[in-house]
Formats: sequence, C-alpha cells, structure tokens
Amino acid sequence: MIVVIQCSKRMTGEGYWREGGKKDGKEIWFVAEPDEDSHKDSGGRIVKKPGSFVEGSEKTTYLEALLEYNREFKKSGKNPCGLLHAWELCVPHYPRNIYERLFQKYEKNLYILSSGWGLIRADFLTPKYNLTFSYTDVKAYECRKHKDGYDGDLRCLPLKPKEPCVFFAAQTSLEQLEFLTRNVKGEKYLFYNLQDVPDMPGFILEKYDRPSHKTSWQYTCAKRFMAKEITI
Repeated sequence: MIVVIQCSKRMTGEGYWREGGKKDGKEIWFVAEPDEDSHKDSGGRIVKKPGSFVEGSEKTTYLEALLEYNREFKKSGKNPCGLLHAWELCVPHYPRNIYERLFQKYEKNLYILSSGWGLIRADFLTPKYNLTFSYTDVKAYECRKHKDGYDGDLRCLPLKPKEPCVFFAAQTSLEQLEFLTRNVKGEKYLFYNLQDVPDMPGFILEKYDRPSHKTSWQYTCAKRFMAKEITI
C-alpha cells in the first residue's frame, strides 16, 4: 500500500535551506510570493520562492537544487543544511503525531503532497517553507495560486506503482494532486470530504463522513484508515 497525504499548514520552526547549500550559508525562507510583509516576518533571512533561481545561477531553481541535494545525501549521507525529512516538518494541531505514525507504519511507501515542493517521499529532505493553497487565516505571501501552475513541482511517485495508492487531501490541494498524478497508472483511491463529488479523473473516490475536527478531517481519516476502521 502506498499512502499520500497533503502537508500540514502548520510547520516546525527548524530546517531552513542555507545559501549555497552549505552549513555556513545564510538561512533562506521559502514563501509563495515574497513581499514587504514576508521580509518583515523573515527574521532577517533571505526570502525566496521554490521556483526561483539559486544564487549565482540563471538555470537551476531551488526545486532542482533540492533534488540534487537529496541525491547527494543518498550517496554520502551529508546534510550540511541540517534539513528535516518532509514528514518531520509537518506539525498539525490535531492529531499532532499523525505524520510520525504514518511514517512508522508505511515508511518508504509514505508520500507527502507538498504545497511548496510537489509530490515527494516522506523521507525526502525538505527545507522549511510557508506556502499553502488555503486562503484561511494566512498572509498574502503564503498563498500559492493555482493559476501559476505546477510544471516545476517535483513528482517522486512511481509512474507504475506495484501497489494501490491511497490519497488523503483537502479540496484546496486537489487540483495540484490531479496534475501531479495524471500519468500515474494503477489504482488510485482518493478520500474526500465534500458535499459534491470532486472531478478527479482516474481516481476511485471514497467519501469520508467526518465525525469531528472540521479543519483536519484528512488527518482523522488517515488515523482511522491505519486502524482499519475505514477501508478501500
């Protein structure tokens, strides 16, 4: 079983990318749209978009640099920026340890749908970021717009997975999810919590009737799925 869950809007305060990908480089904070407020809130850090070109380059984006950083980590074990795994960045209000529990159960078969970086494996080293597709209780610089597209987003999910894929994602992330999995073959199950059935071609849709916790239904849904209280 492959499990994919969207990232949480609430992030840990650690794990910044550093300029040049080096230990002594200045910390970089990634947001959707750098503006005056983001610079004020940055704590003196450099403010960038994930799709921006890295310092000193007009060809390599931070997305591409991060992919290379993970390749090097896989070969050498070196992590000079001190980045955290994607699942470690996510700290939802409830249940707070859901990503840790999911990773303990599914390990390399757990993926994160990241509003900043794309569809990545849960153990992918990932810089701290403040991007979301939600417009609720967030600042303008955090809001990523769907109209900007997802062409540069990372797509780490196998195109021909040998096992069924189960997805837990809220309405605001469905457009990104559909785009990034468009060429993924096999069984794709999506739990949703909407009055109307979402338009998600290629997915087998499973409605989840939330018992509580309106803003984090995907977390309680995943928790109940792990406990086999709900199934596909």
